[in-house]
Amino acid sequence: FLYTILYALGCAFFQSFVCCVVAYMVVKFDYFFSKVIYTVVIVAMILPIVGSLPSEIQMSRALGFFDSIWGMWIMKSHFLYFLVFHAMFRGIPKEFADAARVDGAGNFQVLFSIMMPLVRNTLFTVILLNFIGYWNDYQVPLIYLPSYPTIAYGLYLFNFSTINSLSTIPMKITGCMIMMLPILIVFLIFRNRLIGNISIGGLKE
Repeated sequence: FLYTILYALGCAFFQSFVCCVVAYMVVKFDYFFSKVIYTVVIVAMILPIVGSLPSEIQMSRALGFFDSIWGMWIMKSHFLYFLVFHAMFRGIPKEFADAARVDGAGNFQVLFSIMMPLVRNTLFTVILLNFIGYWNDYQVPLIYLPSYPTIAYGLYLFNFSTINSLSTIPMKITGCMIMMLPILIVFLIFRNRLIGNISIGGLKE
């Protein structure tokens, strides 16, 4: 359970937070490199990636990410939800940032004091969705984390067990329930915070 929490929560947070910050920079700083990042994201999402697993394993070993939970945090900091945050920041009026800069706020203050609270609900929703996905993921721990088995990986092995006492349907359902209960508890606690209004009433004409 500890390995699963570290893997799922860390990957979910870093993937969501990195996408959020990069999307903000691309939207608010209209430079050539921002257009390059946006183009790379679009092209990478269009092109199919087939047969890249051996090269990914070799690269993760070379960079020291293989069999490392923090290495998985870095590897999972990709652009899956980049377009979601990009659309969110494009929809936020620039007057919010302009008003903060008039009061003397810097770029970091604008980001963390103005923009991040505005997209807080979306960020939390993305983190929760990513957390559920990584909690149920067994392929990445199977390949990249041989020393840190997770609950999903254990359930995968449990499902294919040949031990008579474990191969019955009630025992398999019990294993699924043990894995499902934390996700159910998290959803019941935070169900009312998944989606919310972020900017209505924030500006005065």
